[in-house]
Amino acid sequence: MTKFWELMSESVITQALITVMVLGVWIAMLIIGKPIPELLNTLVAVVVSFFFGSKMGMAQGEKKASKPKKDDNAPVL
Repeated sequence: MTKFWELMSESVITQALITVMVLGVWIAMLIIGKPIPELLNTLVAVVVSFFFGSKMGMAQGEKKASKPKKDDNAPVL
């Protein structure tokens, strides 16, 4: 349960819930056959881009953090 609150404080769960809700509305409108407003199309693009962009940024940050730092004082071989 502590992992849940940790993810909640980092807003990972909140981002995922908002993304799923917006996509759910968009998909439901597609299935029902109702016309999808341009605002909803734009909102879907923004929310999905933000969600996956933030995940990519977190992954790149973890990749950089795992690389050993170059020591400027180390002898060159």
